[in-house]
Amino acid sequence: MSDAALDILTARLGATHPSTAAAWNNRGMVLAALGRPREALDAYDRAARGLPASAGLSDWRRVRLDMNRAEALLAGGDAALAIDILVSLRTAIESDPSLRHALRWHGVHALARLARGEFDAAARSAAAAEDAAASLSGGDTAGSGRAAVAKGLAAQVAAARGDGAARAAALAHADAALRALDGRLDRAALTWIERRTALLAGAGERTAAIAALDQEITAATAALGADDARVRRLQAWRAAVADGG
Repeated sequence: MSDAALDILTARLGATHPSTAAAWNNRGMVLAALGRPREALDAYDRAARGLPASAGLSDWRRVRLDMNRAEALLAGGDAALAIDILVSLRTAIESDPSLRHALRWHGVHALARLARGEFDAAARSAAAAEDAAASLSGGDTAGSGRAAVAKGLAAQVAAARGDGAARAAALAHADAALRALDGRLDRAALTWIERRTALLAGAGERTAAIAALDQEITAATAALGADDARVRRLQAWRAAVADGG
């Protein structure tokens, strides 16, 4: 939904209407996917105004919105505040028998702790994410996309701790995941491209990471056009890698 349409919706329904909240939350998710976390946070703030005053941490609308905010904060470089939000959600997450929220929580928490160099905490959350993914997949860890992502996250944490063998395994895992996606450029592929190039940059191979991203951007631009959201996300990630992010 465009800014103009959102303004019309807000004016018609009011800033505190649930539909307004949902629309601003969706807007934030789009901005986050485009690599614009600060703008996404502004949208999430607008979304929060539409939640009823009674929507505390037992309300899954609030939990999902705060998870979105934590991811945007992490993407914007504020891992400490992201962790604060995640910690505040932990009791609610642990009460969810479906484990879907737990899988997401542990994944974001692992990356936030990793960004702060807190390797033990990151490793614990990565292991918990693997357990949740295995439970959601009925133990089918070989065929599950969730399990593959969780396994890659655990390898990324191990690699960041300076384990060269783990780094090589994580890169091989990312390469295998991208091959399995067979040239698609969906959300999963973008995540794996980002993870693979982050591993390269973290190993001191920033030039190789940037070169790989340039190749992906060139191919995506030729196939999708320069204004496509996926191309813009890749460009934003390249800028972050080049800046040392």
